[in-house]
Amino acid sequence: MEVQAWDLIVIEQQLFEPEQSVPFGEAMWRHADKATRARILSLAESYTKIDGFFALTVVPRYSRVDPADLYEKLGSMFLRVESRRSDQQAQLAILKLTDPSRNLTGYVALCPGRFDGVWLLMTGMKRSGDNYVHLVEPVLQLMASRAPGAWLPTTDMQEVLYELEERMHLSLTPGRVISSNRERSSIEYMKKRRSLAEVFAELKERELVLRSLDFTASSTGSRIALAAGIDKWMRLKYRSGSHVPFDEYLVSTVESRLRQHVRNLDVRREDALAGKPIVFRFSRDVLTDRLRNQELVNTLASSPSVSVCAFHMNPYLHLAMVDYSDGSNMDIFADDPATLAVIPGKRCSVAAVSRAFNRVYAHFASGHIADLELVSMGGDTDSI
Repeated sequence: MEVQAWDLIVIEQQLFEPEQSVPFGEAMWRHADKATRARILSLAESYTKIDGFFALTVVPRYSRVDPADLYEKLGSMFLRVESRRSDQQAQLAILKLTDPSRNLTGYVALCPGRFDGVWLLMTGMKRSGDNYVHLVEPVLQLMASRAPGAWLPTTDMQEVLYELEERMHLSLTPGRVISSNRERSSIEYMKKRRSLAEVFAELKERELVLRSLDFTASSTGSRIALAAGIDKWMRLKYRSGSHVPFDEYLVSTVESRLRQHVRNLDVRREDALAGKPIVFRFSRDVLTDRLRNQELVNTLASSPSVSVCAFHMNPYLHLAMVDYSDGSNMDIFADDPATLAVIPGKRCSVAAVSRAFNRVYAHFASGHIADLELVSMGGDTDSI
């Protein structure tokens, strides 16, 4: 029988065992004082063996303050939030969330990541279910100004998955693939075995953006070494197999990417104040005419707690944007159809810039934060 490297890793003994009659979240809550990151993941692995539909969702966020305190403060505006702290791992908290009006209850773990400022929200609630939709999503949206997330362009997601293959010494077999372009979204279930390279080649050929991908890694004898998923918002899903490669190889890589995303914005904010803007480069030419420029303005203006003023619309774009969630302000310029330049105000937060780019990425067009470069802001004007 083939033995993988992670099979040789000695996992600390579980101090709480799964019970079929006790849901995963309740098991975490009952034994919160003994919880650690490793024990929660080990418990999740045990539940995948007794419940074929169980999956652990992992949502990375960046916060300079304890997100459990933040979650409790913001969530308490419309939920009942109770918390229990671990005696075994500093700052790890298990939260019990209740919405009495909808008769909903759920549990989340908020766990420190491998890097300062990086945190993981872990839950057994399904993201499409009412519990997650009403107990988690609204609070994460409220937390966005102080605990932002990030995104993975298709090329970055490809790099993350190729790195996982290399570190596991196994090929990943794509299962469900969700992609989109401006006209439509598509969900494909791989009925025949295809490699990652084939899937990404087709996405590139069809000019599609990868939204999420579920995959399986099997070792000799068709034994599932890992079944998991990843989406463009860095959200991860663990479905079965060993939790060790999931955590050590996949979660750790995404944590590193999130930290780098925030660091890039933080450093570039200082350069932007000196005249070098933060540049978002689209994957193709999108700001091609006044109508497309107006569409971008509408996209940004539809963000919650934001106001946008357009000074110029064509042939170049100049906007002023204020984010009332933390009082940030920034100027946004574009004189090239494939780039967007942001110059933050002196008191503009990294989270506000990240939210603006997130909005553009999610609702207008895909792209990435480019290397620092000077962007021309001249041109003929056509005032709105």
